Amino acid sequence: MLEDQMSAFTSDFDRGRAGYSPDHVDALVWALSELMVEATPGIIEYARLEAEKVTADQIGHRKLAEPPTLANGAVQMKNSIGVSTAYGMTGTQYNADAEGIFIVRAIDVGPLLAAGWTKNNLEGLIP
Repeated sequence: MLEDQMSAFTSDFDRGRAGYSPDHVDALVWALSELMVEATPGIIEYARLEAEKVTADQIGHRKLAEPPTLANGAVQMKNSIGVSTAYGMTGTQYNADAEGIFIVRAIDVGPLLAAGWTKNNLEGLIP
């Protein structure tokens, strides 16, 4: 049966005209692929392998980033469209307080101003 399917399976093979699908040839291709082709890891496997490179010791001694505060040079900002979460150019996530005010690292102020945000001083909003 396999030999018949292999000899009939040419580049112009039409399953509809032949009335059958070459299931034995399909099985042969899958079997040979499993035996001969080396599996390549996908993105999930790559990420898992990269994560294993970071040892528990490295994680335990990592210095945590200091959160932005007005005391360490951060700036109060506000967005007029009611955004509650924003991300700076540094990848820092900023969350608004109840009044919609964000405490933003100084390095992220410029891009946010260009996007229409305003600085907020103690007396109110300034451009």
